[in-house]
Amino acid sequence: MKKTIFVIFGLSVFLMGCATPAFTPVTEADRTITYEIQYSISNEQTFRLTKLWIAESFNSAKDVITFEDSELGVITGRFSTQVFFAISPTTVWMNFKITLKDNVSTLEFTNITIGGGRIEYMNQKNKILETTDLLYNSYKQKLL
Repeated sequence: MKKTIFVIFGLSVFLMGCATPAFTPVTEADRTITYEIQYSISNEQTFRLTKLWIAESFNSAKDVITFEDSELGVITGRFSTQVFFAISPTTVWMNFKITLKDNVSTLEFTNITIGGGRIEYMNQKNKILETTDLLYNSYKQKLL
């Protein structure tokens, strides 16, 4: 009897540990990650530096850019990266949009997919934020 109660207690403690906030479902708003950078150089120079940053960050601007218009100040693209969840790398795809307007560059990541599916839990988003934060910081250094 005591052994059965001990096993039930042990299992309940174990299962409670599985219900962590990391597995909190994401909202639709959580599936978009946005950063802003204020810059003091011209939009033309910022556009050129942005394309250079894309080429350096993704090995080829040509392979990732899906649309660009220097007059509108917009560049869009899609790329993949490896993100480590637990102990194994997983391919994460995402779109990006960079908008240059009024000396503010907006860097937005959308349509984030993991292995063909959308991000569903905050622990996934937090791991992806590590990657997007690195991209944002390198882009910010390029513009400032």
